[in-house]
Amino acid sequence: MTANSMRRMFGRLGFVAPGPEMLVVDQGINRIDELSDLDDAVIDAFLKLLRRPGGIIPNPNAAVEGQTARITAPGISVSMRAETHLKLSVYYCRHQMRTSLPLRTTGDRLYFRSKFGFHSAIFPV
Repeated sequence: MTANSMRRMFGRLGFVAPGPEMLVVDQGINRIDELSDLDDAVIDAFLKLLRRPGGIIPNPNAAVEGQTARITAPGISVSMRAETHLKLSVYYCRHQMRTSLPLRTTGDRLYFRSKFGFHSAIFPV
């Protein structure tokens, strides 16, 4: 998967902008293989970083009188749905790697294999 496909996939999991961009660019999760390296503690740390990134950014309203030139980074809202879908997707990728089954991807979808063949994507629409 390309970085653009990963952004779309995170969007399909329920992350709102700029969450997918932050995960792909800032945190470097730009390949599907990297999902299998994550565990729940790392995912919780990533989500905490998205919600409260810390640091100072330029104020977009600095031209308005009384506004400071820099503000604290506000972070983004991450829903419980997005968090759960990310954890399930990571679990699925780890399961596929452990059982030596291929991770088949097409665009922003991940397919799973059963005894009946490859099936539709597990990522939500």
